[in-house]
Amino acid sequence: MNQSDRVCADSDGSSEPVSLIGKVAKRYRSDGISGVSWIALKRLTCRWPVLFYYTFTAPIATLTTTRTSNRFAFKVSTEVPCEKHLNQLGRTRALFDRRLGQGHRYVIACDGDNAVGLLWAHDGDIHFEQQYGFNVPFSQNQVFYYDSLTLPEWRRKGVLQGMLGALAKHTIQQDDKEEITAIIETANLGSRRAHEKLGFCKQQLNLYCRALSTNHPFVLWRHT
Repeated sequence: MNQSDRVCADSDGSSEPVSLIGKVAKRYRSDGISGVSWIALKRLTCRWPVLFYYTFTAPIATLTTTRTSNRFAFKVSTEVPCEKHLNQLGRTRALFDRRLGQGHRYVIACDGDNAVGLLWAHDGDIHFEQQYGFNVPFSQNQVFYYDSLTLPEWRRKGVLQGMLGALAKHTIQQDDKEEITAIIETANLGSRRAHEKLGFCKQQLNLYCRALSTNHPFVLWRHT
């Protein structure tokens, strides 16, 4: 997911009242009352990581038909990018070595010689969410995509759309899969709307709290 799209919690930062007030105000401006509720719940649970998130899915066939600007080039790869692209994306060679060694693949977006976007994907039964330490199960007919990034100057230009389209086309050619799935924080309204415009639909609402579960989120709602 795009940095603004990725599932992530705010850092607690300072415990000073001014810092907390500023954080609440910022969250309210960006995500409304749902964002403020998230902060309140997190503090009430003694700073244990707490996360509400939706599971979104989209048919691969739908994503292959998306139109993108000819300005960008999209490539699916299982080889470590050049140092220039690693530096532009702010990613390390060690990260690529680890994920590629686990059988994951990535899509890189370039504007000329410059890398401007990245997303990761893999097949399997479970994705381990490294940032929080829980498992995200998904079906055998799905590809899970995660940790996407679009550099600020190139956001809102169709980069994420193009990367997902490239992943969908590559998946149809290589694998017998039907859907691409992702997880998005409930308070991230911008990301939710962007994915819905691309053809993603909410499948279930999940709660993860480390104080209650070591590695399995609770399903609060499931689409039937």
